[in-house]
Amino acid sequence: MRSVIFPSFRYAKRGIFYFGRRVPKDVQRFYGSPKLVLSLRTKSVTKAERQAQRIAAKLEEQWDLLRLVHLEDRVGNNRVEVPASLSPLVVNTTPSLTNAAETYLAGKGSHRPKTFRQAVD
Repeated sequence: MRSVIFPSFRYAKRGIFYFGRRVPKDVQRFYGSPKLVLSLRTKSVTKAERQAQRIAAKLEEQWDLLRLVHLEDRVGNNRVEVPASLSPLVVNTTPSLTNAAETYLAGKGSHRPKTFRQAVD
């Protein structure tokens, strides 16, 4: 039985390993550049190989989801409805400024003058 060799997409520059990979044409519109380059921040070949394989797998998964979300029906040029659970869009989990200000005032605002609250608002 033959063993399958997967490309590593890694290379070394000045002793530090980097991950480099071309973005497929059909998903390039979602990226600012036709090539992705990331520092793996290691000088170890084995660590770099593991990280590069993980990154490559995650990119393939993300690209598959982007293709699925933006897939056009070849017959009628209608967009295919995709469940929201498959959407690769990032959900913003950061608090709003209003919530952050309320939390800040709840913790730091007690026993402060009225001007302190006015400065935060």
